[in-house]
Amino acid sequence: MKKILFLAMFSAVLAVFGQTRSDSIHVAHYDLYLNVDHLSQTIAGTATLNVVPKMSGLNSITLDLKDLTVDSVSINSQAAAFNHIGEHLFINIGNYNLGDTVIVAVSYHGTPSHEAWGGYYFSGNYSFNMGVTLYGNPHSFGRVWYPCIDEFTDKSTYDFHIEAYADHKAICGGELISCIDNPDGEYTKIWHWQLEQPVASYLTSIATGPYQLYADTFHGMEKDIPITIYVPGSYLNKVASSFIHLKQIAANYEEHWGPLQFDRIGYVGVDFNSGAMEHATNIA
Repeated sequence: MKKILFLAMFSAVLAVFGQTRSDSIHVAHYDLYLNVDHLSQTIAGTATLNVVPKMSGLNSITLDLKDLTVDSVSINSQAAAFNHIGEHLFINIGNYNLGDTVIVAVSYHGTPSHEAWGGYYFSGNYSFNMGVTLYGNPHSFGRVWYPCIDEFTDKSTYDFHIEAYADHKAICGGELISCIDNPDGEYTKIWHWQLEQPVASYLTSIATGPYQLYADTFHGMEKDIPITIYVPGSYLNKVASSFIHLKQIAANYEEHWGPLQFDRIGYVGVDFNSGAMEHATNIA
């Protein structure tokens, strides 16, 4: 009897810890529109998620969002009920089945948080994220700056629309699509980046500030790939010598593992002395 009871308890534990939200839903794409205000050290915006159920009869979803305030939630453009408890955002979505697409839009604002290692940081005129936490659970740390499924197992494509001061740059992962004057703001620009290769939330990134660009090109096996290295102006003359081996290293990777699949090789210099972070195409 004790053996049967133990097996039952063990099976229950496996059911709880062996199953993740990415077993029941998948976020195919995130479209993030975000304003970054260095004076108040706050962010505000809307995240639009294309959610695909992996099961039928799905009537609610749970997203991750830490230390930020949710203003509203809509499902397919209709206001939806939600409950934000701790780091979890519970949303009623109605009734959806396997293969449907649910458009979930979450508007939110607040002061993003960070830990001793990982999170979203403001430093003078600059702001940036580091996509993992060494202390939180899960260790993925996208949830400090947008609502997401913050699990390593769910990979999505992204559009980033970042509203920043006119004399600042906003750098995210992927390819720069446009930088336009904000029609609703006198002193801001909107930077649009697009990441077409699916990645987990911890590999997404943002950095804003008066950056300057060092640009080069890597002649890869299949195509020419732009190299973009964004740093504060005082570091610009040090980039070439600091990255002197970058092209050779990229060539070595291609020789061993095949053509590079991302659209650029990118780095951004941040005010963080405890390590680096391997954000996709925008290593911090």
